[in-house]
Amino acid sequence: MEYLIIGIVTLIVFLLLLLVIKVEALRNKANALFLEAEKNITEDKFNYVCENLYNYIPNIIKLFIGEDSFKQIVQMIYDNTRKVAHDLLSDGKLNGK
Repeated sequence: MEYLIIGIVTLIVFLLLLLVIKVEALRNKANALFLEAEKNITEDKFNYVCENLYNYIPNIIKLFIGEDSFKQIVQMIYDNTRKVAHDLLSDGKLNGK
């Protein structure tokens, strides 16, 4: 019985770690697409990023997140990244100023 509980806990920890890694990879891809859009796209950069990033996520996630919700998530990532960048540029430190 103890081995079953240890196995289940290990599986849950492994799945959570995999989720964190996947989210980080998705965030990095989003940031790379933002930069690419700034350099190469002249029209509707936001839709360019959303369309390319939506194609990057696994199909199982697409079952739960529609394109409109996904666009809101991408906007949130962009806003947070921009906020952090402005914070760092203000005084060279990440301190919320």
